[in-house]
Amino acid sequence: ELAHASAPRERLERIARAHGLGWERFRKVFARRVGCSPGAYRVRCRIDRARELLLHSDLSVAAIAADLGYASVTSFTAQFRALVGNPPGRFRGR
Repeated sequence: ELAHASAPRERLERIARAHGLGWERFRKVFARRVGCSPGAYRVRCRIDRARELLLHSDLSVAAIAADLGYASVTSFTAQFRALVGNPPGRFRGR
């Protein structure tokens, strides 16, 4: 659920409340247990899913960006390049 949240802050706050925690406490507990903030974890999950789709599907980069909830191909490509080191098309090998 966390990795695919379309409204990340609201969804995270709902998860925190479901566990009886306020936002700040949830963020601290999450970071201590997972090793990064909830937002960073969500980004990492989205990029991991993008890698899978790029390697094992014929979906376009635009379709992958949309499926993962990015507002634009440009923002998806920038984040992918920052974390992976190459843009999505080059990562795919095309």
